Amino acid sequence: MKVSELIGARLPVTIWLGVLSIILIVVISIPLGLICAKKPGGVVDIVSDWVAQLFMAVPSFVQGILISFVFGIVFSLFVPGKYVSPLTDFPEFLQCMFFPALAVALPKIAMTVRFMKTSVKKELKCDYVRTAKAKGCSVNRIMWKHVLKNSMLPVITFIGLIVAEVMAGSIMIEKVFNLPGMI
Repeated sequence: MKVSELIGARLPVTIWLGVLSIILIVVISIPLGLICAKKPGGVVDIVSDWVAQLFMAVPSFVQGILISFVFGIVFSLFVPGKYVSPLTDFPEFLQCMFFPALAVALPKIAMTVRFMKTSVKKELKCDYVRTAKAKGCSVNRIMWKHVLKNSMLPVITFIGLIVAEVMAGSIMIEKVFNLPGMI
């Protein structure tokens, strides 16, 4: 069998894992970063800082093992080591890929939340926010219409940088979850 055929058969699993991880990163970290920056020093902000430190300190393959044990064995939410091809049953494929994608995404979510929170806090100190408050705009309108747009530029750049890291980190997770990717 040719090397190109071997890679062609296994690369889609790695790409799916990376894409699902990036989707989880964006969907979870951006709203959480906004919430934390909106109320600095609040319960959500303090808890997210502690959780972010924890997720950044523990390697993703260790988190994968813990996810397999807790959610797979203890709570029986999925069968560890089970893989279903997307051509066979796509919803079940997504179900099989969710927890591995979560294991890849958790450290990156922690970093992106901190990055987003810092970017939003910086934007909240700008003159245009003070002007919008003086015009009578609500805090939610200021956050969604003005601050989010300007604070997303560095976050999008950061997410672009972690795309390659997600793809590289997913290879180790494939081994932990017994996925037929680029192991």
